[in-house]
Amino acid sequence: MPKIKNSFIEKQRLKYLTNNPIQIINKFLEYGIILKSLTEKGGRGHHDLEFEDINGNKSNIEHKGFRGNTNLNIGAPWKSWSPQYLNDGMKYEIDELFANKWHTDVIPQLKEHFDINCDIPSYDDWKRLDANQQGSCGSEFSNLLKEKYYEKDKNKDHIKNLVHKTLRDIYDNLTPENFRTFECKLLERSNIALEDKQWWMGIRYATSDSIEPLEISLVKGPTITNLKVVRVETKRVGPVLVTEYSTSITPNIIYEGEARLRFRNTTGIANIGWGIK
Repeated sequence: MPKIKNSFIEKQRLKYLTNNPIQIINKFLEYGIILKSLTEKGGRGHHDLEFEDINGNKSNIEHKGFRGNTNLNIGAPWKSWSPQYLNDGMKYEIDELFANKWHTDVIPQLKEHFDINCDIPSYDDWKRLDANQQGSCGSEFSNLLKEKYYEKDKNKDHIKNLVHKTLRDIYDNLTPENFRTFECKLLERSNIALEDKQWWMGIRYATSDSIEPLEISLVKGPTITNLKVVRVETKRVGPVLVTEYSTSITPNIIYEGEARLRFRNTTGIANIGWGIK
């Protein structure tokens, strides 16, 4: 589903839930919680709904819609409901290693390959305007490179292949200390993000654009424990760090996750960050 349409459907679903809260009220009663109000948050925040109980306590609800036969996983609800639980910018040591290698080794190759007639920005300017930019690229060089990217499919493939090769080179040369540092930082940042998702609500819909729920599942948001990187695996989207972890709800179950470093706004061009699931 196109992003704009998906956003519109999500907004309509949240509006329906706040106008027809009886199913959610009944779900919270199973936890002994009596709701006083339910409001839509949405926007650029980290949660979708907020409720206040009769004691004046407020909490956030992460809403995830799905269709078909997806089953709820009570220990790690994002495994069933969400493509990722953390969408993080450049906050890790590995980001810096990748960004430095890309700027030093690859960007000069791209300038020559595509005959881009302007100067490459300094590393600091490139990070500020492109790599660490939360939107599209800001430097003249990267805007010209972006034009080349969309000019031909073979240009896209060339740039994507270089991204994947560079990532693999970085991962293959990480030290045990690099991995330990990453694991500690990822565990810390993951649980900070999950603190803002106190409740996870999975709703089954008849179709991808349905508004009225068929079934509602509700779980209290867990935290992650015992996270570690177990291997590097090359997938269709490129090299990823495969993780294992447990949660506070099901400490004896080991889940497999994934940490993917990528450009979030046109591959090879702008906005380096992680998608964690």
